[in-house]
Amino acid sequence: MSHGLPRCSVPGVSEEPILSAIIAKSDRPDAGAAEERCRQFLVDRGVLPSSPPQCSGLGYKKGDHSLKPVNRPCTKTLLYKCTKRGCSRFQKQQSERRGTFCQHMEFSHADLILQARWWAGGKNSSITKTDLHNNSETTANWKKNFREAVAQMTVEKGWMRPGLRIGGLHTDGTRIKVYIDESLAGHVKFHRGKPTDGVWIVGAVEETKERKFFFIAVEDRSAKTLEAIIEAHIDKDSHLISDCWTRYNNVKEKGLVAEHDRVNHSEEFKDEVTGACTNHIKGTWTSMKRWIPKVRWRMGAIFDDLLKYMWRREHHTRIWDALWEACAAMEYEPVVRNREADAKRKAENAEADSLLAEKKSAVKAARTEAEEKYKTKRALQKLAAEDEEARMQMALQLEGFDGDSVEAALLTEKELMAPYEKEVKEARDRFHKAQRAYDAAVYTHREGISMEASS
Repeated sequence: MSHGLPRCSVPGVSEEPILSAIIAKSDRPDAGAAEERCRQFLVDRGVLPSSPPQCSGLGYKKGDHSLKPVNRPCTKTLLYKCTKRGCSRFQKQQSERRGTFCQHMEFSHADLILQARWWAGGKNSSITKTDLHNNSETTANWKKNFREAVAQMTVEKGWMRPGLRIGGLHTDGTRIKVYIDESLAGHVKFHRGKPTDGVWIVGAVEETKERKFFFIAVEDRSAKTLEAIIEAHIDKDSHLISDCWTRYNNVKEKGLVAEHDRVNHSEEFKDEVTGACTNHIKGTWTSMKRWIPKVRWRMGAIFDDLLKYMWRREHHTRIWDALWEACAAMEYEPVVRNREADAKRKAENAEADSLLAEKKSAVKAARTEAEEKYKTKRALQKLAAEDEEARMQMALQLEGFDGDSVEAALLTEKELMAPYEKEVKEARDRFHKAQRAYDAAVYTHREGISMEASS
């Protein structure tokens, strides 16, 4: 599902490293070797460090020193520890993922490669969950991590990096045409669908082979906002083309662009004199709105999705390599333990545990009390039933009968009434038949009276 984006090439299931990742997730005897190949792939791509990290401890007299690997093949990641006596971190372990894109993730190297392949291929969440057997939360976290990585790459090195402006001059000295427009993402047309406020997006695309463009979510479409965007992201030597929105009227007079043509969409889609139209940016809007999920069409969430879409358009011929470059460029502050904060957190956890233990004990005591009451009630009911049976036996004995004689008398009465049961049943049937005939006669008589009255 490309959603209007150019097709990108990602490795197939029979190519490396996808084949090694699939083998590592299986029960084959060479699964361990395949997992090591997946780790080496991440090291070659720069996602994981290629050399042991430096120890961050203090007190060692010879200065900086590297950590030594710990032989723990059962873990998903390689661990290091300090072996220098006198260091404040002596014998303390550290993961090789510390400070990298993989720092806060619990997964194998094969999992990361498979998730990257599905995300780079533009697969939706339902397909990813089915193929990789992930739950919704895990899939959402993977998408969030990759989206943050490519968004940072776009801002720092891509089309949104500081100082980059689209448009300008061609190599032959002619001005590059830049098409600008604004669109409301998330609004409802023709009163269909769930109403939403949406978010205004300003975008521009240049008419070159690269088709560089930018998208920016804004609070309003005022002249001040649009002029600031044009000044920051469009070269002053460009040829700007827009619609007849009045907020664009003074961009040329203020020296923001060299030339400015407009097209009146209420009369025509292409100006017959200048040939100006906005089809380039309109087509980009369509592709972008198909690609970004509707649940992300709000001011606080759409920014990263716009950057992700720009990243895919910029690197559409090398999505796989660009994704690993973005992951390798991600840097996180290593987690530094604070003894006071840890002690405070430990005390809070102990207090919470004690409250939970008290609550559990209270619930257990209430349940035990309820069970005891129920057992007592059942015992009393049993005693009452036994007392009632004893009183009945005593009454029968006082009358000169015992239980066996009473049962024999009841059976004798039933045998005496057996010959007359057939006659009683026939008499009951004759009575019901006569009752139905009487009801039918009454109904017919009433219907005849109503018809005479109507005539």
